[in-house]
Amino acid sequence: MSDGQNYRTRVAERSVGGQSYSLDAFINDSDYLVFEGNDSGPLLEGFPGDDEISYSISIGWEEKNKLLMKLIQQSLSECHDIRSWLAMNGIEYEYHNTPIFGVPYKTDN
Repeated sequence: MSDGQNYRTRVAERSVGGQSYSLDAFINDSDYLVFEGNDSGPLLEGFPGDDEISYSISIGWEEKNKLLMKLIQQSLSECHDIRSWLAMNGIEYEYHNTPIFGVPYKTDN
């Protein structure tokens, strides 16, 4: 049973000069990508809630796919071995190859 926060991860967390900032990301039960943030410290004095603010940003599935493609482009632009990168990040995948000139690639899978 899901708690509505699948694959939750801490994206960022900083604390500098009395200011604190945290940002989490997760996929909710509606398959939206949700960012939840919390900022606190003296720079927020005067805002409702005095010195702390929480917020969330939800991205639907179509925009989530667009974001995913943009992040892949940025993250992997210098990657020369996608399989090593996937393994290093604990991401399961299937590997298929297509023979060039009738000669299959040698694979380690």
